[in-house]
Amino acid sequence: MKHVGTEYEVKFLLSFTEAEVKLLSECAQRHYDYRCRATDDRGFINALRHVAREGISEYMFDRYTLDLACKVTETCFFSNQPEAFSLHYALKRYLKALDDEMAAKNKV
Repeated sequence: MKHVGTEYEVKFLLSFTEAEVKLLSECAQRHYDYRCRATDDRGFINALRHVAREGISEYMFDRYTLDLACKVTETCFFSNQPEAFSLHYALKRYLKALDDEMAAKNKV
């Protein structure tokens, strides 16, 4: 056996306001996908509610969970809430940044 390579996983620590957590929860509750709905009961949205300190929640996102957060906020396209669109696109930007950083760390 020999060592062939190493892969690094990048995670982002993101903070959310109480209003953003509530918005995520609303999006998850009305999502068509059970995995997205589950994030509100036993996933990262539930965790965000439990780690809140002075109205701010922090969570360490890996790529899968950040992608799931983007998917959860897809339901914002069925609402007329501008803050939901802002949250969705902010999460998409962080996902792109995470992908870029992961690609830089894992150059072959």
